[in-house]
Amino acid sequence: MRRESEGEAAPAASDTDADTPPWEPAPKLSKTELAREAKLSASQVAMIEKIHSHAAPEVIAAVKTGALSISAAAVVASLPEEEQRAAAQGGKDELKQAARRVREARRKPKPEPVAEDAATPTANAADAGEVEALRQRVASLTAENQALRMELDALRARLAAATESTEA
Repeated sequence: MRRESEGEAAPAASDTDADTPPWEPAPKLSKTELAREAKLSASQVAMIEKIHSHAAPEVIAAVKTGALSISAAAVVASLPEEEQRAAAQGGKDELKQAARRVREARRKPKPEPVAEDAATPTANAADAGEVEALRQRVASLTAENQALRMELDALRARLAAATESTEA
């Protein structure tokens, strides 16, 4: 008794358990249970995990400061780390534009409703090939445009880095 009151603990029965805590480890929570405990949706938890594992530190900092939403950060996290950093250096608006560009690139084009005209069924059949060729051309140009925008963002980031290094 005296040893315990003076701050000295009684020697342990087995020194092999000296490093283990006296309580049982908490069981792993599923995403659904974790979401319920944190009062979030399961999709928000998944987005947070994606941000935690793939986002650049600058993007995480933007989320913590409130400059970028969780959903936008999850989208930006799918970009290469260099592009994430370049967008983060561009500020809040640049981060939002990067998220918008990624979303637009992922979005499938909506099929446009075609009004059937009974008087010209042969003209519609002839135009179908041309319409399909034009759709493919638009898709190709859209992809090229996206690639060029990403290249432009990377070049802007390199220019900013070069400007900073010459000023220092």
